[in-house]
Parts: sequence; structure tokens; C-alpha cells
Amino acid sequence: TSAILGSIEPQQAGVGSAVNNAVSRIAGLVAIAGLALITGPALDLHGFHRGVLTLACSMIIGGLVSWFGIRNPKLAQKPLATEIGPS
Repeated sequence: TSAILGSIEPQQAGVGSAVNNAVSRIAGLVAIAGLALITGPALDLHGFHRGVLTLACSMIIGGLVSWFGIRNPKLAQKPLATEIGPS
């Protein structure tokens, strides 16, 4: 959330927050529906193991994508008034 909202202009923060919220909810619904495809029609021990293994792999892939994909460049900062010498 902070990565998304930090990358947009302050005037568009409301729209950015709404889009982020909608995408998050849709992703949750798709994940639950996809989990039902992975585990099968009835949740048994084998389906549970497939679901947990798939979730673990997804978490690892997501962590790698975040590690390599999210950058936080340092912005040029204006000097403080106390750092500026007498003019």
C-alpha cells in the first residue's frame, strides 16, 4: 500500500487508495477461487498439502519479485535553514 500511494501525486491519493483497495479485494477472491482448483472438490490431506505447497511457492516468488522489483531511490533533499550559511 505505501509503495503504491508513495508513487502517485498527493492530489490523486484518493483515487490511488480506492484502486489499491479494489485490486486487493479482487486478488483475495481470485486466490480463494484458485485454491479450490488446487485442492480439489473436497479438502482432504493430499489437497491440503497441495494447497500449502502452492501457497509456500507463491510466497517465495512474491518475496523474490518484491526484493528485485521494489526500489526506493533517494530523493534530492533541500538543505535545512540551519545548514545554510549566512547570506
